[in-house]
Amino acid sequence: MTRDTYRSIGAITGLVIGIVLMRSLGLGGIIYGAIFGASGATIGGIVGEQLHGARNDS
Repeated sequence: MTRDTYRSIGAITGLVIGIVLMRSLGLGGIIYGAIFGASGATIGGIVGEQLHGARNDS
């Protein structure tokens, strides 16, 4: 898979994790959704790129 694919999968996974974390903390609303969703997507994209680099540098 390409780096972009890893980044996309990581971003979608991070978005879902961020929203689930938000709901499990008992928070709701557009502002919290934007904060947790954007943070999760950004961190997930970074982790996806790191995984791509670790798997394909050898």
